[in-house]
Amino acid sequence: MNKMNFYTFKYHLNRLVSTLGLMVVTSPMAFAFEPFIVKDVQLVGIYNSNAADIFAAVPAKVGSTFTVEDETETLQNLYATGLFDKIRMHYEKGVIVIKVDERPKIASISLDGMTVFSRAEIIQSVKEQGFGEGEFYHPMLLRGVIEAIRKAYSDKGDYGVDIHYVLTPKPDNYVDVKIYIKESERTKVSFGIGYSSTDKISGFARMSRENIFGTGTNLSLSAKASRYNRYATLIHTDPYWTASGISRSIYAYYNLDRPYNVKDYHRHYSYEVRNLGIGVDFTLPLSSTDNIILGATFEHSRVKLPKAGHPFSLTHRQFIQEYGSNTRSVMLDATWISDSRDSILAPRKGSLSTVSAKVSMGDLRYYLLSAEQQAFWSFGNGYTFAIKGQADWGRTYNQKRTFPVIKNLHAGGIGSVRGYDGFSLGPRDPVSGDYLGGSYRVVANMQLFLPFPIVKVDPSLRWFIFADAGKVGTNKNHLCTSGNASRGGIVKDPCGWRYSAGVGISWESPIGPLQLSYGAPIHAKPGDQKQQFQFQLGTTF
Repeated sequence: MNKMNFYTFKYHLNRLVSTLGLMVVTSPMAFAFEPFIVKDVQLVGIYNSNAADIFAAVPAKVGSTFTVEDETETLQNLYATGLFDKIRMHYEKGVIVIKVDERPKIASISLDGMTVFSRAEIIQSVKEQGFGEGEFYHPMLLRGVIEAIRKAYSDKGDYGVDIHYVLTPKPDNYVDVKIYIKESERTKVSFGIGYSSTDKISGFARMSRENIFGTGTNLSLSAKASRYNRYATLIHTDPYWTASGISRSIYAYYNLDRPYNVKDYHRHYSYEVRNLGIGVDFTLPLSSTDNIILGATFEHSRVKLPKAGHPFSLTHRQFIQEYGSNTRSVMLDATWISDSRDSILAPRKGSLSTVSAKVSMGDLRYYLLSAEQQAFWSFGNGYTFAIKGQADWGRTYNQKRTFPVIKNLHAGGIGSVRGYDGFSLGPRDPVSGDYLGGSYRVVANMQLFLPFPIVKVDPSLRWFIFADAGKVGTNKNHLCTSGNASRGGIVKDPCGWRYSAGVGISWESPIGPLQLSYGAPIHAKPGDQKQQFQFQLGTTF
């Protein structure tokens, strides 16, 4: 983005903010506003702005009549300057008092950990974006600066980079901006062992190579194996496939899924599902927080039942009768993501919004609509309140078939409704007792993070209290089956709502996110599989 385009964008952004500000601030006043003669105009909260320029933006003059139109114009002009986060106006005996929350000015910018570029190069680059010492601070501009630094490293080809920043308040409404840059190795290899109360012990490995063969693109290979599943994924990413910043990822994957049973009643699994796929994704950046992802995937699936004489999944046998043991499908998907969280691992404020749609063609004809919303509010000294809502809904089209069970949605355990066995919500197979999942899912979570009293405030180590709710069900052409009496038991109302509440500990450990929780099911139904203490490495809220 060149300098002229940047300032044009900044002007329109400030006009948009002014319009939104008017919607919030002026609506209540407009219904009860009485014009009056102006006796004086006072500004409160100015530190570094030029008062004369601010007064020039106010149409009201001493002796003139102040109307609701003048009020609207005043707020719009002041917000359009881009200097203020909040503006409040009140009137008393002809005196207009304008109280503003002025954005701080940047006192200094420091860059630590950088060896590839000189400080002068980066400082000059950020100045061209309107983010320099002596300029007014705006968080959106800082995000743009960080993305510009990240792109500069990517264009160089030899380095990947992790960037974070710290803001330090200074007297007279100034702020120091410290940007920390960690230049990573071009090749990363990692191995590990994980554990969760659902999958038990699992092993994983990952290798990634940046600037593969000097092309400026990245290649990664990852694999994981646990009690119930296996997967391997190869991804090639071109982060700047086009000059406008669109990235492209080409991927291939293999996975093996086995049933999540209440426990193993036999040595042979009641079914196996193997998937082999290849696809491509395009990520279109809309802003520093918003992206649209468009993708297409070809997938071959194979469903296998055990040999004669061993327990089998009736639902998966019916799937084979309807669709065949081997299916081939092409899936098209579109996703919008908006992420304004201040941290991916331990967020304290901001939100994450995701909306997606998937359509499958070929042997499996279905569509799936999904939405998720997370929001975080920080208050006090280390307290964070978080909510999350998730909804997914799938159906078949152009055919009178059931929703393919191998694409079912699951809930239960950490990440959805704690206090219940992993993936246990929803229908169960009437022969094998397997947790089947369903064609729709709704989950809601509420959580309050609190700091440990004996530990210095650190967002990576927190304890929390929570409340969860969720349900997994089926649409038409598919019964909500309740299990088998001799294999896990019969559950009452398997497609109904389930609730829980409890406490836990969340820690961003050196080996990855770790969460322990104790959840108590509320009004549990007969046959529900409970798992009150749950542990997982690799997840947060």
